[in-house]
Amino acid sequence: MTDAEGPEITFGQIDVDLDVQEILLASSQHDFAKLRRLTRTQSALPDAANVKDPETGYTPLHSAIAACEPETDETETDTNGAAKPPIDPETIKSGVNTVKLLLEEGAIWNDLRQQ
Repeated sequence: MTDAEGPEITFGQIDVDLDVQEILLASSQHDFAKLRRLTRTQSALPDAANVKDPETGYTPLHSAIAACEPETDETETDTNGAAKPPIDPETIKSGVNTVKLLLEEGAIWNDLRQQ
């Protein structure tokens, strides 16, 4: 572990930075309060809004947006046979707020995910 990184745990050949994973998890869960705290007070990660998962290449923005995707490709219908929206409106709203926060905290909007 170095001073510039969070605690690391090694599983076989995979190094897991717990600070990075905590930010990515908060982003994917649209946990606004936790994400705000992590991006503003994370001294070990001075550019917390732009951290990357080493395995997936996901940044917090990638995680927040991916969490808005429907879990299935099938169109669901309500009891009257009408098509339900594929994504819950509350999920979209929380996702938009999360993305706004990350952009305000300096997230790079056009960062490409690389594996």
